[in-house]
Amino acid sequence: KEENLYIEQLLSICEEANIEIIIPVNESEIVVLNQRHEEFQKQGIKLLLHNPIVYELFFDKARTQKLLQELNLPHIPTYYKNEYREQLDFPLIVKDTFGCGNKSVSVARNKSDLEVKLDGGSEQIIQKYVGSENTEYTVPVFSADGGKTIAYIPFRRTLSKGGYTNFIELAQEKFFSDIEKICSAIASYIKLRGSIDLQMREENGIFYVFECNPRLSGTVNFRRQLGFNDVEWWLQTLEKDFQINYKLPAKSFVGVRELNEIILWN
Repeated sequence: KEENLYIEQLLSICEEANIEIIIPVNESEIVVLNQRHEEFQKQGIKLLLHNPIVYELFFDKARTQKLLQELNLPHIPTYYKNEYREQLDFPLIVKDTFGCGNKSVSVARNKSDLEVKLDGGSEQIIQKYVGSENTEYTVPVFSADGGKTIAYIPFRRTLSKGGYTNFIELAQEKFFSDIEKICSAIASYIKLRGSIDLQMREENGIFYVFECNPRLSGTVNFRRQLGFNDVEWWLQTLEKDFQINYKLPAKSFVGVRELNEIILWN
């Protein structure tokens, strides 16, 4: 079995290289390591992972929306493929229930288009289309004390054709309060110790979380350049409790990713 071979080889590499901590960075890797974490603990190897309930909530995109509804936060009407009975108007978002980034995401603009998009072999969901590509945000959120205090940066972003973030700018200050309310509510509920990334779209002044990535996200180098060192902070949570008092170094900036990531100060 591939999973067993992967674990065996990874443990062997850790032993040979005296590796003490593993930082999983993609969903498939996280799923396996979360299920087999005891094998690494026996070898004295720490894994930078969340509580398993976090993955249960956020690796199922329909369940994520149900949680938002329970928290009285803006949520997007979402249906599993086998539950959908034309409850929503077009256009619609079709995506895998479990997936990485926007690789499985497509837009269905009519009924025949939807039938084609729903021909995937994996479990899929259907969502109302909200906002636009120009009102999309990615918000890294960190807490070291179970969600009592948080640090976050709300980036408006654009995506490349390859699906990764290639441009960011700080969200308008008037949006900070609404975004922080969402981040705090989620962080508090899951008793966050570590870093997550909330992906949002704004429509008519309301921010909707369409995905929550319970891992280090692709903007990690952008935010490191802004003093938001959540990789380092998360590693510190393995040793101690502490509080973050993060302040943005400027009220205006943009970030551009080409072959490298840079911050351009306005």
